[in-house]
Amino acid sequence: MSLHIVRHLLQSSLRTWAAMAKRITNSLDIRIGTAHTAAVNPSNQIHLQPISARYLMALVMYGIPNCDTVKKARMWLTENQIAYTFHDFKKDGITLATLHSFLQDIPLDTLLNRYSTSWRKLSDAARAAAGQPNQALALLVENPTMIKRPVLVSENAKVVGFSDELYSAFLRDIHQL
Repeated sequence: MSLHIVRHLLQSSLRTWAAMAKRITNSLDIRIGTAHTAAVNPSNQIHLQPISARYLMALVMYGIPNCDTVKKARMWLTENQIAYTFHDFKKDGITLATLHSFLQDIPLDTLLNRYSTSWRKLSDAARAAAGQPNQALALLVENPTMIKRPVLVSENAKVVGFSDELYSAFLRDIHQL
């Protein structure tokens, strides 16, 4: 096989691989752990380009996918190209250790959603018992739908609820930490 043919086959394979990589990258909503993206210039050379730091923040959103506020928050993060992992605490549950980590930055009264349907279904005795921190935490582990949502967690901070302004300020603050 001549050198010209081998060179042509390699360039063709390279273009095919680059196009496939670009399609895969464009189809992903979450780019956690990716430090570079591939680009091919007209001379068929691959160049790695750094992805903006906003793709690299390790964020976890805790919530329930069918909650309207969670949907808005997820859409906002996606539209602003912010990578995050979603933890469905209705499906996957929540641990006592995770709740304790939330309480480092979030008061229990903020975390416990006293307006939820689950809270309203509780007996008066169960509501009274929730006044004690340990009982309230046990109640949240048992009924995670009583957690105010979404809870957005970075390595250094946490925020509950959603608004454009709240998330913008939160991301600005954690970026400076």
